[in-house]
Amino acid sequence: MKLSDLLDGLPEIDVSGIALDSRKVQKGNLFFAITGNLKNGSEFIPDAIKNGAVAIIGDEDLSELSVPYFKVEEIRKVVPLIASRFYHQKPKYVVAVTGTNGKTSIASFVAQLFKKLGHKSATIGTLGVVSDDYNYDFGTTTPDAVEFHKSLQTLAQNGVEAVCFEASSHGLDQHRIDDTKIQAAGFTNLTQDHLDYHKDMEHYAQAKKLLFTNILPKDGIAVLNADDDYFETFADCDHKVWSYGFKGKEIKITANDKHDVSLQVFGKAYHFHTNVVGDFQIMNMLCAAGLVIACGFEAEKVIPLLPELLPPEGRLDFAGELKNGAKVFIDYAHTPDALEKAILALRPYTANKLSVVFGCGGDRDKTKRPKMGKIAQDLADVVYVTDDNPRTENAEIIRQEVMVGCPQAKNVGDRSVAIKIAIENLKNDDILLIAGKGHEAYQIIGTTKHHFNDKEEAAAAILRFNQQ
Repeated sequence: MKLSDLLDGLPEIDVSGIALDSRKVQKGNLFFAITGNLKNGSEFIPDAIKNGAVAIIGDEDLSELSVPYFKVEEIRKVVPLIASRFYHQKPKYVVAVTGTNGKTSIASFVAQLFKKLGHKSATIGTLGVVSDDYNYDFGTTTPDAVEFHKSLQTLAQNGVEAVCFEASSHGLDQHRIDDTKIQAAGFTNLTQDHLDYHKDMEHYAQAKKLLFTNILPKDGIAVLNADDDYFETFADCDHKVWSYGFKGKEIKITANDKHDVSLQVFGKAYHFHTNVVGDFQIMNMLCAAGLVIACGFEAEKVIPLLPELLPPEGRLDFAGELKNGAKVFIDYAHTPDALEKAILALRPYTANKLSVVFGCGGDRDKTKRPKMGKIAQDLADVVYVTDDNPRTENAEIIRQEVMVGCPQAKNVGDRSVAIKIAIENLKNDDILLIAGKGHEAYQIIGTTKHHFNDKEEAAAAILRFNQQ
């Protein structure tokens, strides 16, 4: 492809690929040198050239390079534009979802619905790229613009017709998913998270809203949670709005008793039994249904499929049952709102006591730690505070900050031991929620990832208990 095809005003230089990481540059590639918070991309230009870059695009004034260099303004907006043109093949149906919690569940539900409707599907988000025959973990919810558009093309080339991707606030704020053609965009909820980056809820909300103001085209449909306090903020957009929830207009919950749900969808009544646990997962299913219907599928074909949907890995994921009838669930809940919803979702199914094991991550928003502690103390019967990716912080200090909100909790730093003790102490028909890590298969201590999986730990502890 010619450089002139990727950006107006540039010469006809043959480009074989594009890269943001100098280590990934191959012969004939275009390299983007972006000024970052910690390092300038110009520092990596020599390595990029050494690896075969034939042209550089950057945002600094540079000269005397051995390959052509082009300075652009707002390079973070230029990168996705070029990436979308270079990786121009896309699946037929592409939708997105943003919000604090629920994005992964919604993406999974959307993919399941498309598959049941006869279209090969995939998701891009917290779990990486997930499809039937192509899986790749980025390590972040929203990958960089080059990887994102490359993934969409790879999926299309593998026969995927429908994709739902998670739009994180970081990814939106940093323009990683700009220039993506989508048919619909969903909003789940907005509660405290990532304030170490966004500073306050107003900036956090505006970052999320970029999905609707910057990405969703004029003829696209916004599928919004009518029950969330920020509904009006997101509904104030230049798009057709479909609302869902107990207060929803187009997709309305009229009754919900554990697994039995009654809906009014575009004026037609539905009643069904679902496999998912909790009001919030019902809400996630409805958002997913709205996104699929917004792509042109009839509600009469989509809604009857909802009873068949299954929760994704690590989202109120059933980990096993003890011989005394106690049950263990795994959930990714790592924000105050998500922890509250996960506990409340399990409460109706708890015949005896509800225990929770959780912690808070290091090098992240510290203000949520005592809040999560208080939520656990107020809503659960037994609380174990443990480690959850302490990263470069002192794990003991993190736990102490959590326990400001739950001073009566048991402080067990070793997460494996905490899970073991919690399971050993479960009585007849108790429920245990292990929260915070969900699908993650690692524990980050310092800057090193160590293998660790809540579900594996729980399974081993349940086996020991049942063999006694």
